[in-house]
Amino acid sequence: MKKTIIFMSVIALLVVGVFLTGCTAGKTPDSSGTNNPVAEINSLGKSPDFTATTITGETVSTKSYLASSKPTIVYFMASWCPTCAKNWPSLNQIYSDYKDEINLVAISIDPTDTQEVLSKLAKEKGLIFPIVPGNPQVMVDFGVKGQATTVGVDVQGNIRFIKSGEFSLEEYRSMVGELL
Repeated sequence: MKKTIIFMSVIALLVVGVFLTGCTAGKTPDSSGTNNPVAEINSLGKSPDFTATTITGETVSTKSYLASSKPTIVYFMASWCPTCAKNWPSLNQIYSDYKDEINLVAISIDPTDTQEVLSKLAKEKGLIFPIVPGNPQVMVDFGVKGQATTVGVDVQGNIRFIKSGEFSLEEYRSMVGELL
């Protein structure tokens, strides 16, 4: 019982932390303080290992993505995030246009984004890319600070960029170009 209370407290703190960081509304300032639409937040070196199950039952993992010899875009989102919702059409297009050249997976950072919640969202919004239900631990492992964050991982497993905010289709195409 005590372990359950501690576990739930940790999850609650993670959720509160995510809410406090807020849904990123704009571009991330670069080191010069200007709003660069593809500003790099930080460099983490190697992608952390993760294994997760998407809302369609597909298992995705760092190991499987690296074995595919394709770079990977990991998008951290939440079902309630307005900036994320603005990025979904571009991510759909990127997934459609580049699915033979890159891996793309969206991971919810909100533990209340269950398979049921996200399946309904995907159907309503026409989302075609793989989505992983609420998994805040992966966000922590990547060092990501909140939702609406795009992480690019090259074929060697190196994180090439972490970019936060709303992006146009052309900005996403530029990110793909950085990885190819």
